[in-house]
Amino acid sequence: MLIKDAIQRFVVYLTAAGRAEKTIRSYEERLRRFDRFGQKVVIEEITADDVDVYVVHLRKSLSSASVAGHVQAVKAFFRWCVQRGYISHSPAAHLKKVRVEQTARNKAILEDDFQAMLATAKHEERSMEVAILLFLMDTGCRAGELCSLNIRDIDFAQSEATTKGKTGTRVLDFTQPTADALRDWLAQ
Repeated sequence: MLIKDAIQRFVVYLTAAGRAEKTIRSYEERLRRFDRFGQKVVIEEITADDVDVYVVHLRKSLSSASVAGHVQAVKAFFRWCVQRGYISHSPAAHLKKVRVEQTARNKAILEDDFQAMLATAKHEERSMEVAILLFLMDTGCRAGELCSLNIRDIDFAQSEATTKGKTGTRVLDFTQPTADALRDWLAQ
């Protein structure tokens, strides 16, 4: 089977499985890059050495986070090809998850910036913004989880909220000041 045909079938599978459009586009772009890089056009001919050469190529021009995304896409694609019976074993099975160094510096807001935003929201009596800022700071939830939150998902007695996001459902704890801010906003 041609690699490009297998990629197209994988995209159809991801769509049928209900994956997010952004995820599907990301996988498709990464796999098309893999296809363009290689000299082989038939999926059965790809070896572990071919995959290794591709990863080395990626490391020359991409950050470790980007390489990790490409490796994840290639591994998922070949695992799916094995499940579908297109190939007998995955040439990417040996790849380990790429280690990505993350620091709070590039992942979170600075405390001074957060306090300035909170002070502004309180000064302007914007109860919704105060509640959102405090909830985000307490829980570290994703924007999509926050946007999908309903009143019935909040348990004030336990100071918990059940969110649904890209990784599934999870329960997040929040503090009493956040609970108070949420109540103030809901009262309005």
